Amino acid sequence: AQNAAPTEYSTFVQAIGISNAIAIAAGRYHSAALRSDGIVLACGYNNTGELGDGTTINRSTFTQALGVSDVAAIACGYQFTMAIRADGQVFATGRGVNGQLADGTILNKSTFVQSLSL
Repeated sequence: AQNAAPTEYSTFVQAIGISNAIAIAAGRYHSAALRSDGIVLACGYNNTGELGDGTTINRSTFTQALGVSDVAAIACGYQFTMAIRADGQVFATGRGVNGQLADGTILNKSTFVQSLSL
């Protein structure tokens, strides 16, 4: 059986699996949303864990990220996602091979981990 081509839209469509969003961010092949209750959800490419859901499975609908709550802001980069909690602590998930998660390692993470500061 052949895979069906993805549907392309020329207008906005309602995203599935998200409501009460107060912020959004987009990476190269993934998107993240912040809900009004401080929960992060993400969808899209997940090869390095950038969705933060504990897997490396690509998602076509928003799924809740793990390892962080009470989030005030989000940002996405190339295969990684970052979050700032309301208390100012920084968390990250995804591609870490160049140290971009700032957790003291050069490893990929599939759930949010706290970034370290000096």
